Amino acid sequence: MRHVIFQVIAFSIVMWFLSPRFFLFMDQRVANQHLAHLASPVTPENLHAISPETPRIISRTLKRGKQTTPQVLPEYAQCLESLARATRSHQPTRDALLTSISLLPTSSTLTQVVDDLRNGEAIHDSLSPQDCNQYEQQFFEFLRVSLVQQVFIPQALEQAADLIREEVRFHQDLTTATAQARSSASLLTSLPFIVLALLLVSSSTARQGVFSLLFVLTIGIGITVNRLGWWWIQHLVHNSSVHTTDLASSLAQRLCVSLRAGVSLRAAVEAWAQESDQALHQTLLRGEPLSTALQEFDHRHSGGSHHLVQVLLEADRDGLPVIHTISRLSLEMRTHRRHLADIRIRQLPTKLTLPIVLCVLPSFIFLTVIPIVLANLSQFTLSPPPLPNIS
Repeated sequence: MRHVIFQVIAFSIVMWFLSPRFFLFMDQRVANQHLAHLASPVTPENLHAISPETPRIISRTLKRGKQTTPQVLPEYAQCLESLARATRSHQPTRDALLTSISLLPTSSTLTQVVDDLRNGEAIHDSLSPQDCNQYEQQFFEFLRVSLVQQVFIPQALEQAADLIREEVRFHQDLTTATAQARSSASLLTSLPFIVLALLLVSSSTARQGVFSLLFVLTIGIGITVNRLGWWWIQHLVHNSSVHTTDLASSLAQRLCVSLRAGVSLRAAVEAWAQESDQALHQTLLRGEPLSTALQEFDHRHSGGSHHLVQVLLEADRDGLPVIHTISRLSLEMRTHRRHLADIRIRQLPTKLTLPIVLCVLPSFIFLTVIPIVLANLSQFTLSPPPLPNIS
């Protein structure tokens, strides 16, 4: 009995000192993995090179493996900057676009666009692929907006690259902020299994009773509760890291690029509305003034769109340039989105209290404490107290 108590106390002391180091190691490991995935593998030498052998480069690029979409956001920005440099060096539009796109990791959408461009289809039509995700859609949308009379505008491409880089920094901040919660969830849910494995390796009594009904039932309950806690924690972390872009922010970003390309304010709003807000597009198609259409848009979408609509109304009334004001508003909207994401991240430790208390800790009891008790239960014997010696 004393030997068992000594083992439990010694194991508890060791785990007490080692657990913080495990948490720190897992936090650093997960954060480094996510940041490494977000880093771009394209080198500056490859990015600056504008090779005339475009078909050979494209064929080599189409053989690359697929990557998840947030990982290629830095490469989208570099592709736009490469295309801007190629345009300034008076490269032909189609050749410059093919060479820049060849630097991106391959995907089914990118393959379709490259094939259309090589087959001589119109550039604007080639940059309107079907069945693309939101990041690819934004990338090709920036390319279409920057194309004016079959020529890319370098200032618009660079503005689009800056917007994508801002999106990359936002992803990196979210990934880094949630890395600790993810690593803690992995460690807390895997620790009971490690302790159980050590128990089975070190105790012959535990190995003998591993197939007993009570032991199997206890382990089954522990595994079920453990997996439920892991799913609950991952669900909370995922919800805290999910972000959405509202219509006002999307309109501001689109106007930043369109106005840099020299498009008029009404044409830029109408082109955006054709893809994102059919009600606004129909109002503009009927010939309504831009002020009337924007006021109706403001009534339908309250909140962050009010300040943007007011700026657009003033620009439509006085005809003065508005690009710098819209850029400032777009920056304020992105800052506000970062603030909301930071609030969700700061609320995450409090939300994780419920799955830890209701699932993770009970699973630790079912997978470690109860098996230890069951393994040593056979060593305990009940005997009546000794009878007094009556002489």
